[in-house]
Amino acid sequence: MVMQSQAAPSSGTHASGMGSPPAGPPPGWPTPAPAATSKQGAGLGVLLVGLGCGGFALLVLMAGVMAGVWFMVDQDDAAPVATAPSAWAPPPQPMPIDAHAGERFRVPVLATTPVRGPDTALVTIVEIGEFQCPFCARASGVLTQLQAEYPGTVRVAWRHNPLPMHAQAQPAAVLAQEAYAQGGDASFWRMHDSLLENQTLLSALTLRALAIQNGLDTAGYDRALAGGTHDATIAADQALAAQLGARGTPTFFINGRLLSGAQPIERFREIVREELTYAQSVRDAGVPASQVYDRIIEHGRVSPAPTPAAAAAPRPNRPDPEVVRVVPVLDSPQLGPDDALVTLVVFSDFQCPFCARVVPTLQQIRERYGDDVRVVFKHNPLPFHSRADAAAEAAIEVHAQLGDAAFFRMHDALFANQRALEDADLVRHAAQAGASRGRVQAALDGNRHRDVIARDQALAAELGARGTPSFFINGHVLTGAQPLSAFTARIDTELSEARALVAAGTPRASVYEAATAR
Repeated sequence: MVMQSQAAPSSGTHASGMGSPPAGPPPGWPTPAPAATSKQGAGLGVLLVGLGCGGFALLVLMAGVMAGVWFMVDQDDAAPVATAPSAWAPPPQPMPIDAHAGERFRVPVLATTPVRGPDTALVTIVEIGEFQCPFCARASGVLTQLQAEYPGTVRVAWRHNPLPMHAQAQPAAVLAQEAYAQGGDASFWRMHDSLLENQTLLSALTLRALAIQNGLDTAGYDRALAGGTHDATIAADQALAAQLGARGTPTFFINGRLLSGAQPIERFREIVREELTYAQSVRDAGVPASQVYDRIIEHGRVSPAPTPAAAAAPRPNRPDPEVVRVVPVLDSPQLGPDDALVTLVVFSDFQCPFCARVVPTLQQIRERYGDDVRVVFKHNPLPFHSRADAAAEAAIEVHAQLGDAAFFRMHDALFANQRALEDADLVRHAAQAGASRGRVQAALDGNRHRDVIARDQALAAELGARGTPSFFINGHVLTGAQPLSAFTARIDTELSEARALVAAGTPRASVYEAATAR
């Protein structure tokens, strides 16, 4: 007779094993060994009796094993009796190695975080931004293009960080959050786009008009603004930004990896490709797509890495590009008219290779914008450049003799010949620009213009422009030999605001003063 495990459900067949057995374990899984026949069982019992107490214990153990067998065989019939196994589950796959584990931050996407894209996206970009920041506006187009290139694969989440120097950034954040409260993700992102498109015009009236234009209940917006309905949400986002060290906007975390500023799309693509590959391996290890982001960031940092002791010495603060600074032109050399709508002041050093690199960029700016932009040159010779002071002295003398046009001829010659800046070279370059050789040599010998150089250097230090080249575009700082696109982005923003000032009645010749008085 066939014996069945009590744990096995009835198969509806005779006890003799007649009928069709169910399938055994899945392919590739180990097949259970056949159970003992009745004869083998009898022999085993005799053996255990002879083993005494130890044999009894073994008998109990074997009974437990026998109770869990898949099937047993009759001594006369080897056909298996159907007893269905419990559900088989594949063994868990090990998590893939994360090559960027040390770079990741834990930046949660909450149920209340506005998101554009599905929760099954394998790459999540969390942007910490605000609506009056021109760099956030520029980055918005980059993110839109990324999502078009990776449909359903990249999602974008937004966390607020309105900066104190932007008066309308906080009420704009309230409006966006109210849009989310009234209409969810779709409503938030419509408002997000509207705010960034109109960021140079933001005012209380503009915000209310955008609320109406985007179909919001304006009474709800008024209550939110007056009653601080969303202040706690915005403050929590700001606290997270501060904790993560994201003090400027925009700041991005791509699957937890930090990327600061309005970077070129190529930099985003590079990280997205890396993260997509890794996220796919996490999903392939058995993590549902909707949980991949949380799994990737679960061990991420919650604050920036500690500063190494060697780098812990106090360093001068770098100027904030969103703070407008007053940079007087005075009698400095300039290219472009006094009534240009945008004034670009450069602090430079004739022996600095980065300053030389940016000269063609400044020429392109002049060609592109014509009389709408003027370039003003100020001296900041650095102490480790042994010929920078003398080169500045000679250039100022050329300017004193012949004016702006001759100065920039000298300027171009000095940057083109940075390895030839001895006194004889300087006199030769000045003569080619049209200046008197004798007067240039006398200026070099007597340091005639040291007060002008010192004045420019003191202004640079006051503005925080300690390196070269440093630029101030209608008072907004831009440091280093940046690509043309970095300049045009700021210039275009400033041109828009300058034209608005002119339209409101400000004379062109007063625009620079008005723009830097904000």
